[in-house]
Amino acid sequence: METYYDVEIGHVKNRYPLYPAGTKKLTIEITVPDLDRIIVEGGHVSLEGLEVNDLRIDLNKRFVELKGDLVVRDGFVLNAKGGVVDLEGSAKNLEINSGDCWIDMENFTAETASINAVNTSRLNVYVTENMEVISGVNSGIVKHFDFHQEE
Repeated sequence: METYYDVEIGHVKNRYPLYPAGTKKLTIEITVPDLDRIIVEGGHVSLEGLEVNDLRIDLNKRFVELKGDLVVRDGFVLNAKGGVVDLEGSAKNLEINSGDCWIDMENFTAETASINAVNTSRLNVYVTENMEVISGVNSGIVKHFDFHQEE
């Protein structure tokens, strides 16, 4: 969670508008024992070293930035109504429902995935086993590849 401290009035404010003159950046680190859902209404969220069994992330606004690295041992659901997503890591099962957003998960590995992209979504996702794609007319899933290699 990023915000800033306004030195003129002595209050912590949201990161929007971005750092007006006379302000300093403040980063808040939150540690929780167990986390299974994150709801983001706006702003910039960075996840670092997150390891969980199951996770659902809801990005409910268009002006959201989500980045970081995470390991989800079982199911990861990403509902993105908008924004920019840049994630690294892995999940056993991945479900993405996206609209009007840019999702770069090229360095995020999933065994199986279900992708539902509508409107002007653009996605990069790396899936090793099975992928189901439901793509709207304007979405960025033009083609997807199956790279099964036998050893």
